[in-house]
Amino acid sequence: MANTDLSILLEKGLRSTYLEALNDTSTPLLSNISSVISSNSADEKFPWLGESGAMSSFPKGSSRQISQLTEAALTATPQRYASTISISRLDYEDDTVSGVSLRVAQMAQQAGRFKDALCAGVINSNAACYDGQPLFSETHPARGEQSAAQSNIVAGSGTTAAAMSEGIHKAVEKLRLIKDESGNAYHGELAGSLCCVVPPALESAAMEVLQSSQLDSSSNVQQARAQLIVSSQLSGDPSDWY
Repeated sequence: MANTDLSILLEKGLRSTYLEALNDTSTPLLSNISSVISSNSADEKFPWLGESGAMSSFPKGSSRQISQLTEAALTATPQRYASTISISRLDYEDDTVSGVSLRVAQMAQQAGRFKDALCAGVINSNAACYDGQPLFSETHPARGEQSAAQSNIVAGSGTTAAAMSEGIHKAVEKLRLIKDESGNAYHGELAGSLCCVVPPALESAAMEVLQSSQLDSSSNVQQARAQLIVSSQLSGDPSDWY
């Protein structure tokens, strides 16, 4: 077999190895707390034209009630990332492809985990949102029919399981009170949509709160309330959870 033919076959095989390992890599942050949008230009402008208007009565012969959408936008510049290794042709030809495949699979796993690292980076930096406020803020400005600024921060009372249970209760209550631009509950009924993201230091307490049937010798009302995601990428205050 010619060297060119061998290179083509190996390239196809390694590409398959890479894609298979990439698809098998778990990305809990990317999969649960983010939206993936394709980009085809140097700068992407995402127009946030406000939430859809609330449903209203529309009897036959009547006029529609038209909701005015507020205007806001977020411009993002796509970034390129790479990881590169060099492999000699002799390694190909000396029957060491299995070792090369292993290294390629490791590269794919690192690439997959890097997506979660980018998500964690947004949390760690508390990056600015489309409304100009940090992601976590007590003063997200009112828009549309919202009557006042809104907060998505809950003050914790400690890192014990009991304190975290109380914090989850307060967080869920606050999520239910957040309004959309029509003045309705933004998050609906929250059915099956909650995730609790914690650093490794809070894994034990979070598991006790979200997965145990008993808490402090009493029935645990927070059991299965949210999906638990433990991220070693979180680098902020070890007592903070999201």
